[in-house]
Amino acid sequence: IILHDLETGSERKLLTEPSPAGPLTLSPDGKLLAARIIDKGKGAGLITLNVSNGEVNKIVSLGTRLAGQDKLGGLDWSADGKYLLYPERDEKGGTTLYRVPRQGGTPEKLWHTDKTVGSLRVHPDGKQLTFSEGKSESSVRVMAGLTQRH
Repeated sequence: IILHDLETGSERKLLTEPSPAGPLTLSPDGKLLAARIIDKGKGAGLITLNVSNGEVNKIVSLGTRLAGQDKLGGLDWSADGKYLLYPERDEKGGTTLYRVPRQGGTPEKLWHTDKTVGSLRVHPDGKQLTFSEGKSESSVRVMAGLTQRH
């Protein structure tokens, strides 16, 4: 991951290992970049990267079950920047939506569907999110009430 200054054209390398594997998303305040990583021999995980100093914080370990596989259907921040939300696909083709605090911890299960979910995005007001879902047919959902979960 390279920080590129558009005004000066200068570049600074922020992260080479562990290897970022996407998806990537910038926090609402622009200070942290969240990413899925592949850590050789340790499996996959979610990290935040401080874009000003390159400090890495491992948010959650996804283990070897997601290493080298595209099992995340997106990654996005809550509107207040306190949580990361991600849909994780299971072996049966279903998906569970999780959120985890920005400083790390145990992921909280928010919702499950037997369909594949992708393209997760949280609305800037924090009350709704959108994603696509599908098996043999596809649909797009808008979910309300996101901020009422505590």
